Amino acid sequence: MIEERMELDVELFLRQRVATFTIRTLRQHLEKQGYTSFPDNFDSYIDSHPNVFKVSKKQYLTRAGCFTGRFFAIKPTQYEIENGILIPGDRCMPFIDQEMLPDELTFFVDNKAVRKIVGEFPLTELLKHYNLYGEEYSAQYLAMDSSNADKNFAETDFMLPSVMKLTVLDMKALYKKWKFAYGDWLRVYVVDWDDGMLVMEPRCEHKTNRFEETAAEQERAEWNKTFEKALEESLRTYGPCGSIEEQLACVFVDNMYTLTGPECGSVEEYLEWSDKIGLIEYGVESRLWFVGEEVPATGKWGGEPEMQNITEGTLYDTFNLPIPEFMLEAYIRDSLYLKEKDSAGILPRIVNDCGFLNKWQEGFLLLRLHRQREQISKKYNWFADYEVGEVRHKALELYSKILTLICRLDRCTVPVQRMPQHELIVLSQLFGHTAKLISGLLFQKNLSDKELDSSRLSVEGMEFSFEDIKPALEAVTKRDF
Repeated sequence: MIEERMELDVELFLRQRVATFTIRTLRQHLEKQGYTSFPDNFDSYIDSHPNVFKVSKKQYLTRAGCFTGRFFAIKPTQYEIENGILIPGDRCMPFIDQEMLPDELTFFVDNKAVRKIVGEFPLTELLKHYNLYGEEYSAQYLAMDSSNADKNFAETDFMLPSVMKLTVLDMKALYKKWKFAYGDWLRVYVVDWDDGMLVMEPRCEHKTNRFEETAAEQERAEWNKTFEKALEESLRTYGPCGSIEEQLACVFVDNMYTLTGPECGSVEEYLEWSDKIGLIEYGVESRLWFVGEEVPATGKWGGEPEMQNITEGTLYDTFNLPIPEFMLEAYIRDSLYLKEKDSAGILPRIVNDCGFLNKWQEGFLLLRLHRQREQISKKYNWFADYEVGEVRHKALELYSKILTLICRLDRCTVPVQRMPQHELIVLSQLFGHTAKLISGLLFQKNLSDKELDSSRLSVEGMEFSFEDIKPALEAVTKRDF
């Protein structure tokens, strides 16, 4: 397991490195900072890192390296031009840090930062530019805009008002200066991936005949065709990736030179143009897929895309439990929150059916929990943890139910292809969502009441989804074919 200080230094390297590197390059970089030893899983940690792409047998490239200086397009809508604004939304995906919110980005024109303003806009206009986050997340992304910091949309189950505040770019003077008209577009590129800094350049057609197709429009039409071919190839090669953002990142990385040149197009404009690929429901999420087809749970791209990654970076090899390392700390803190005297009650809560572990695994895990609990308890403060602990406890209860069902399905003799596919996809998604929520509760400091309310609401929603799919999957574990 990578210790916290080393993990922070690795993160900094990966956020700022734009040239290719090898594991040896990274180790040498860390050795210069005083590190003398590396954990056994160091190489696999880099291999599976979401901000890293493997470009050859030994060489890697970070997202910063992939996307810095690469072009993509934004085509402002008639509404934006008339109101002198630009709504960043999802339009920079996947070129920017996926963890950065749109209002955290800084755009430059002629070496000057474009001013940000807050206004009230029709929800229908805003949602157009948040589609790529998926229908299930678009409302939350809008709610997280800094202009809405004083509102708690979790109280209304993220039912957004018909008109709401949003931070946008003030483009009024620039549109006027450029004589910008509908049909014109902006060429954009990242100059600092780590800090979310981008440059915009106008590309104005200045048509005398509105029905005339310019050379630039013809090139973008060809870009749409090239992008569609690349996206089709990606879907057939990788299947549905972990998110829409991840799918797009794979497409652009695999086709960097053909898709990110000066006469580039935009994903938003492509989806308006295409009748072949669109946004399709996938379990409780959305994915890019072929229009009129259901997104399959299995395929020729390598078995079960949702299930095959469930054990990566977890304790599966040692304990047959596909849970990440940090989850043990979460269960230990839960034990301290419940004011238990020792760690004996933790293991039955992790997996309700302890028959999943053999005697050696069970003993080793109990010893590890005991030692780790001793260390954590020295600094644990029940009063400081009380509010977070309540939400974390509910999330862990759900996580344990999901984990138990996954383990039972893993021991089941029924082939995955013959299990209920929709329910299997949802189960895997819930497992990942719950783990991510617990991670946030564990590592984020000074969580606000608004954030805790949002987490409570998420747990309740996931509990409902789990109870909905559980009967069909439990039935599978009770029969053989």
